[in-house]
Order: sequence, then C-alpha cells, then structure tokens
Amino acid sequence: MTKGQHYLLPLEAIVEAMKNFPEIVSLQAQLSSVPNLTREACIAEVTVGQGRLHSCAITTPTGQFLLQQKEAYTIIQQYGDLEWSLHTTTPLPMQERPPPRQMSPPSSGKPSRCVPTLTPVQTRTLQHMHKNVFALVDGVKTVEHIARLLTKSPQEVQHILRDLQEMHLVTL
Repeated sequence: MTKGQHYLLPLEAIVEAMKNFPEIVSLQAQLSSVPNLTREACIAEVTVGQGRLHSCAITTPTGQFLLQQKEAYTIIQQYGDLEWSLHTTTPLPMQERPPPRQMSPPSSGKPSRCVPTLTPVQTRTLQHMHKNVFALVDGVKTVEHIARLLTKSPQEVQHILRDLQEMHLVTL
C-alpha cells in the first residue's frame, strides 16, 4: 500500500479529480465528529477510480461503519474542504503472490457476514480488495452483483469470498 499524498478539497472535487485514476484508490479524511451521530472523531473514506465512485463510508477509528454510501456522502459533503490522504493498493510481485487455487463455478447465492465489522487488526492486515468485498457482503447482494460493483469477475470475487470464509468472516 502506498501512502503519502494529501489533498485539501471538498468531497465532490476529490471524487471528480480521482475518479479517472487508473487504479482504485482509497481516500481518507479525519472528521472531528458527526452531529446527531457521534461526538467522537471519525474517518471519512471513499474508494474511487477506474471511472467511478465505488464506495463511501464514515467509520470509527476502529473500523466500525457508522454510515455508508449515499447517507455517508451527504454528511461528508457538509464538511466542505477536508484533508484527504491517498492510499493506493499495489499488486504483489509475481513471486510473492499465493499460488492460484482451483476455481469452482461462482456461487449464485447471497453471501452474508459472520461478523458485523472487521477488527482493527483485520482492517490493517486484510488486502484492500478483501476489505472491499467484505464491505459489500450484506446477505442481499449476489456474488455477481458484488463482482459488477467492483468491476471484477464473479470468479475473482468467489475466490476472495472463500478466503473470507476460511477466516470465518462470511458464509457462502
């Protein structure tokens, strides 16, 4: 993961500036609090790139989701200029990648979570795409729907879901 670039912009501007980035990137900004929700500091996070906004959330520092998607976007817009830090995921070199596993046909089921949120350790150690898939698992979306949202193949999402299932985070 690459870190370091910072931008002082309102949400709409950062999304517009980064949506055509060739990679999917995560942008985070600190929020001092969210009125009518919490007095504690929070994190605004948007995932954007490859032509569109992929996700938007407000979380606690421990990674618990407070608001997601449209609700989060609406609240974050109200903050005006925020200091956004850019986090890009870089693929592992070929020699560091785990060996490919035998792929079975994608499930047409609707995966669900075994845990409501990731622990801070899981948030730090899970690969970015694994976190993205976990964030979209809700017991309603199909594997194919999640794959479309992440612009991945159903087989790639199924592979990640099996990893998450082995960690007892989701059920298929």
